[in-house]
Amino acid sequence: MKIEISNESYEFVKNLIAEIDSQDNRMTANPYYYVIQEEKTRCVAPGCGDDVVYIHDGEGFSKEDMMDVFELETDEEFENFKDANYIEEVEIVREHDDAVQSNVFFTEKACHRHIELNHYHFRDPRSYVKHAWRNPEVEGIIKALREIAESK
Repeated sequence: MKIEISNESYEFVKNLIAEIDSQDNRMTANPYYYVIQEEKTRCVAPGCGDDVVYIHDGEGFSKEDMMDVFELETDEEFENFKDANYIEEVEIVREHDDAVQSNVFFTEKACHRHIELNHYHFRDPRSYVKHAWRNPEVEGIIKALREIAESK
């Protein structure tokens, strides 16, 4: 069987497979892909949290960040500021979600580029490798791309 594709498509596939084969797979077997992992926080009952944030204008900040932004130098100044501005202290738990976005990236480079271009959508994002466990479609796509890349 003979399949014809444009030189542009061939170069894209060849470069993609070269990138996949040369990148750090983070000890994950083929087929694998990258997703964006992000830190999320959720409020919990008093005494159940692993961190405390202070809510100011609907946003959560650490005590240190607030002291720095508002140029407060002592704990007493912070307490007075907090009381005068109705700043609420909330306990939170920080969690790492496996994937917070539905995108799939075949290369770490593409994943990082997406994070760079869309940074304002994320809070503490990082790339995360997942194995396409028993996924015949992903296995087939990578196999077909590899065959195309090696064909000329």
